Amino acid sequence: MAGVSPTRTGLLAQPDYLASALQLDSAWTQSLAEREATARTWRSHHRFGHDAVCPQCLMSSVHLRSVWEHCYAVACHHHGRQLVDQCPACGDYLSHSRERIELCQCGHDLRFVQTPSATPAQLWLASLLSTAGAHSGGIEPRIAGAQMSDVTQLVRVLCQQFDATVPGPRQRAAAPSSIQGAVSFLRPLDALLSDWPYSFETHVAERIAAGSPQARTLNALLGRWYQQLKTVTTSGPLQVFLKVVIEVAARDFNGIVDHLVAAEVGLDSYLPVAEAAKQLGIGRDSLVQHLKEGKANYRTRRLGARGLCYEMPKDEVGRLKSERERWISIDAEPPRVLRRLFSLRG
Repeated sequence: MAGVSPTRTGLLAQPDYLASALQLDSAWTQSLAEREATARTWRSHHRFGHDAVCPQCLMSSVHLRSVWEHCYAVACHHHGRQLVDQCPACGDYLSHSRERIELCQCGHDLRFVQTPSATPAQLWLASLLSTAGAHSGGIEPRIAGAQMSDVTQLVRVLCQQFDATVPGPRQRAAAPSSIQGAVSFLRPLDALLSDWPYSFETHVAERIAAGSPQARTLNALLGRWYQQLKTVTTSGPLQVFLKVVIEVAARDFNGIVDHLVAAEVGLDSYLPVAEAAKQLGIGRDSLVQHLKEGKANYRTRRLGARGLCYEMPKDEVGRLKSERERWISIDAEPPRVLRRLFSLRG
């Protein structure tokens, strides 16, 4: 009727033309186009082959919600219940080609199906999905303004690599096709997000304790899990996850914690001795000798096979800098010896 491509994208990607050709409200077609654009960013995380629905939503209005198509959407954030994708009467999945949205192909009314209550972690993710990352429904950790591609990747890393002893998880396992499969895949979120941030801190501490005792850097210690986590949490609202990792590593790991990452998340309370020496205006070796003599606070981190890296608290560097500035100031009156030298030269 509209004279455009019969594909879903071809139809919804032209909201103004669609409104004009079919005499529809332009604001409504524009909202359809925006939801379709969001759905296209899901890439491989579409739920294919059958529908998933919230019975209580269908009771209010018989139409499919686009967020139900995401394979990580297992709950309705409005009603706090899990979605259903299998008919309790016949056991079949809900076919895309059934005659009526609210009825299974066997005729069972889906609006009266009783579903389990959703967990807080499921509602956290459902809120982010339904609002395109705008907010997490007030559930901790409180996330606002996140990119859904980053949220999806974060969930994938946390769930797929939850068990550090299982190497090389299967790629396709991160895109479950059914509600039951998705609930099982997302179960680690319940453990990681409950009692935030303490449960996640415990998980990070356990990974650090299980890491190789020969590791000298956080990358080597935590491996692929940490490296992939950094790609989506170094900046933006999801940074709260990386901040917990850095905090626990600074406490429990006696190796090199990436200072650039620590600075990005606002936890750079220590400086490498070379940077501290630069700020103080002295040589690195002189400062190291000063530290070895116990004249300033510092800590050591393992570096390389046998070496040590010296680090100083920022507050300590500031204290020493203030002390040095009191020795002589360009703005102050020149000391007596300098005045004498200048007078002799004159």
